[in-house]
Amino acid sequence: MQRKLMTFGGCLAIAFLAMSLSVPSYAGSITTYQGTWLDGAGSNNSGMNFTATLTVDTSTNMYSLDFFVQNLNHTSTLNEFALQTFCCGSGPSFTIDSSTLPGGWSAAAGSKINNGNSSLGCNNMGGGVQGWLCASANTMSNVLPLNPNGTADFKFAGKFQNVSSIGNGLGMFDLMANGLTDGTKFALSDSFDFHMVNIPEPATLSVMGTALLALGAGLKRKLLNA
Repeated sequence: MQRKLMTFGGCLAIAFLAMSLSVPSYAGSITTYQGTWLDGAGSNNSGMNFTATLTVDTSTNMYSLDFFVQNLNHTSTLNEFALQTFCCGSGPSFTIDSSTLPGGWSAAAGSKINNGNSSLGCNNMGGGVQGWLCASANTMSNVLPLNPNGTADFKFAGKFQNVSSIGNGLGMFDLMANGLTDGTKFALSDSFDFHMVNIPEPATLSVMGTALLALGAGLKRKLLNA
């Protein structure tokens, strides 16, 4: 019994060693950039926090963008927003090949909103506003209602021109948004710093998975033979 426990202990040590060696490894081609606009910072008087998470793969020039909205202690609506995640270049600098939007919303690459306009909609659905992504409710009946502490998650994916175009050229994301907070219109237009977040490479995840499977198999054998 003591020998079995020692053997199992060895398996356990090997498994944890494999995981510990794999954790620091990161994929060179995949990078995530994240920027957060907190309520009360800059021109953000919306009563909401906004977080943009942009993941790019420089080996394929593919990207995914998650735009997360967190309402605070208000009854609010989000009517439309525009986000500059890719700077400059010719045309939009990127494509939107897929998106997850609320019903009755539209999105366009290379387009912005007009915070001073009473009507909804991206101002150039055909592109031409370099680096900007726009999403808007089609009509006032489609604006996104947000209860106190409510959240919303917008997702986009496609291709981008080059890694040097990430952000607005100054190490920042630009955000425009408007809607209602407790019945009062808000209009946000500001820039916020983003930071880089590493993602474990597939080989790392594979090693960790193999180690856990070996650990589980060893534990099963020991229990059956005890």
